[in-house]
Amino acid sequence: MAKGKKAGRDARTALVTGAGGGVGGALVRTLAKRGWRVIAIVHAYADAQTLNGIDNIEAFRLDLDNGDHVTKWARELLKDKVDRLDLLAHVAAVGPVGPAAQATDALWTETLAVNVVAPALLTAGLLPALRAAKGTVVFVNSGAGERGVVGHAVYAASKHALRGYADTLRLEETANGVRVSTIYPGPIDTRMLLQDTTLPEGAGPDDFIRPQSVADAIVWLADATGDVHVTNLDLRPREELAAKYARKRDAK
Repeated sequence: MAKGKKAGRDARTALVTGAGGGVGGALVRTLAKRGWRVIAIVHAYADAQTLNGIDNIEAFRLDLDNGDHVTKWARELLKDKVDRLDLLAHVAAVGPVGPAAQATDALWTETLAVNVVAPALLTAGLLPALRAAKGTVVFVNSGAGERGVVGHAVYAASKHALRGYADTLRLEETANGVRVSTIYPGPIDTRMLLQDTTLPEGAGPDDFIRPQSVADAIVWLADATGDVHVTNLDLRPREELAAKYARKRDAK
């Protein structure tokens, strides 16, 4: 596949993890169309090949469950490609489903590595570029990061940890001109959601948030005027699933 044309270093620069998924994929394409220089992090080589064929996107495969690799990659990116970073969007995540009592050591390790440790290490490594641009860090969290969710103990724990990290990072980096925002979306129509066996019977795409809607919210945060700091943003389906399907049961 032919490589797309790449934006110059004078363009606003964004780095997006999870760019092979629904939200991340929508975000990198939206930013690229708007003239941003986009660095996309993916898990699969096929996704990197596809994105590298799009103008203004440069895609890299990176194992986010390997902290040493993440730290080294961030260091090399600053050395070779980026001195200013206007947007760092942490979209990548894993979403295991199952009872708390059945969670294994391996499941805990992988989930925390991808959902918490990788964003923290990547952010720390790229802070010099974020400070230089007075950029924005956006963490895509979850409603599970605000409360417990049955069948999602490991996922919810990782998202609560991510919330604590983001809130603390905001306190520490505001004086350096870096904005830190967290989005808490409800169920999004993505591949990850298809694995969720706890959804109400009959729930489908029309009940979920569209990936593009989350991507647009991230762009809005990045474009916020310099006088504001949007700290936390809840995105919910137009009608909550629990209420909708309770109403349907009552109507039978």
